[in-house]
Amino acid sequence: MKVVVKNGAELSPDELLQVNTTKARQWHNPPMDDDLARETTLFLLEDEKNQILAQGELIEVNGIIFNNKTFNIIGIGGIVANEWGKGYGRQIMSAIKSYIFEKKMTGVGFTNKSGFYVKCGFKIDSGSKRRFVYMQDGVRITNKEDEDVLYLEGEDKFMEKVLSSSEDILLPRRPDW
Repeated sequence: MKVVVKNGAELSPDELLQVNTTKARQWHNPPMDDDLARETTLFLLEDEKNQILAQGELIEVNGIIFNNKTFNIIGIGGIVANEWGKGYGRQIMSAIKSYIFEKKMTGVGFTNKSGFYVKCGFKIDSGSKRRFVYMQDGVRITNKEDEDVLYLEGEDKFMEKVLSSSEDILLPRRPDW
């Protein structure tokens, strides 16, 4: 087994099919379009036959406004193992964690499986999920899902600042990562 890191635009047709099939099964997501593929870094745990056992995605999210300052983070999402209980997800998260530390940026995602991410060395915040807002067609949208924020702190100390304030975090896009 090996973890392969690729830009979504570099996926082979077979890898793209496997990624999209898993995302459709897990979250009923439509196939990844070319724009999303170009902005996504995929982490694929593949076996010796190039079958994907687990996958995860990172997307750079630039232009977050918080306390009148602009921040850039790495959005963490699309984490799924095709078989649970075999350590596949943990291998993906280990590779993602190393990547985020290497970039020295803050990584942020949203989850309802906090225990798994804590075991993988990520921090969890249960109180600020609804403070991550975005604009759509001139309307301010607040996420209503019951999820926690998972994160790894970067050099900018973004989450430390978020947790010490009650201000909303204005995202430049829907938090679909």
